[in-house]
Amino acid sequence: MAETGRLKDEDLVEGLSVWYLKASGLWGIFNHYRETRGKSAVFTAWMVGSVIGFGPLFLTSAVGPFFTANDLEGMTLVILNPLSALQMAVKFTVLWFGLDTQMHLLDLMRNNYLTCVPASRQARAKDILKKAAKKANFMANMGIAANAITVSFWNIFPILRSDYVRLTLGITFFGEPKDHNNKILGFWYPVNHKETPWTQILYVYEFIICFWAGFIITLLEALIAQQVVLLAAYLEVIQYLMSELKKTQSAYLDNKTLLSFIIEHQRLMRVGDEMRQLYNFLITMTLSTGLIILIISIFNFFLGTGKGDIILTIKFVIYTMYTLVEVCVYCYAGVELETTSKEVGFAAYNCDWYVMGPDFRKTLQMMMIRTGSPVSLKAGKLYPVNLTTLTNILQVAYSTSTILFRITNKDNTGLDMV
Repeated sequence: MAETGRLKDEDLVEGLSVWYLKASGLWGIFNHYRETRGKSAVFTAWMVGSVIGFGPLFLTSAVGPFFTANDLEGMTLVILNPLSALQMAVKFTVLWFGLDTQMHLLDLMRNNYLTCVPASRQARAKDILKKAAKKANFMANMGIAANAITVSFWNIFPILRSDYVRLTLGITFFGEPKDHNNKILGFWYPVNHKETPWTQILYVYEFIICFWAGFIITLLEALIAQQVVLLAAYLEVIQYLMSELKKTQSAYLDNKTLLSFIIEHQRLMRVGDEMRQLYNFLITMTLSTGLIILIISIFNFFLGTGKGDIILTIKFVIYTMYTLVEVCVYCYAGVELETTSKEVGFAAYNCDWYVMGPDFRKTLQMMMIRTGSPVSLKAGKLYPVNLTTLTNILQVAYSTSTILFRITNKDNTGLDMV
């Protein structure tokens, strides 16, 4: 069941910024759902517009490979952009059908989410949350900046290489498109995109599609990053409270206090399970398509460098950085959550349990057993999303793109990829 009540600025963790949710209108959509348990007209318009806008695109993506030039570069360009569109579609679907769970997760932004913090420990707990809010803001803003730069540059590159800029204005620095088209995206269309008015129509269409896909991807990426970091922060507060169970504070060291900590810890673990279930397919798809996008982007970067095509090189450097930021945000947030969850068990063991009675020890032991299965983000419900995952993705992406480039340039002995 969805959580109720409008979230206001004064309800948020101190220092947490949700400007992107407010500016996009998603904050209003969330609050409308919290109050009425119904999807707003704005959100419904988002869904209808996405279906209408991306329907033709997915259709052309399905048949495009059969009408594309028979070369590896052309095929990769036709495959590349539908992957980002697929990411957008999956993220919007998760957002649309997962609003009940999303409202529950949104409560992680509340400054009074934990109820077990004693008055004498609230100052330190508040500092932990403020520090986490800064980290959450940084990760969200980093993802937003990377996506905004990518969308902006991809949308402006065709203008820089257009006939008007090259022939009318006489600006030839950005060069002339080589081999393949000068559209924003690599989709195939059943019309001649080089002829007027299709050139202008397709540019406007792809501009809108590129902007909207980046818009949805950015919103979900920033939101997930903030939620994961905040959940890790609450677990860090529990870790701090457990570490303060000391013999010198006899009034604080009792079974009732420990039980209140365990209840809150169990609630956080359940929230972590809800988060993993809601975002499992989304993260799995994002990391999988991210790997393919990295391979294609690095491959086309090598091609652009070999041809001396500065625009193609810059274009895919930017796209590579965008994908890297997205993958890094998920992996870093995942390892932060997993590590903090494990450390709660170490903090429990380091308290002065040995001076307490059997009831206290048994209760503490159950908590330590539970921390042996830490809450974490997972891909495919099996593989934890952490720095090891990031390393594996980077290794596969580089080695595969290098192999593709060698295949493409096997007859060009002048190129050395060592």
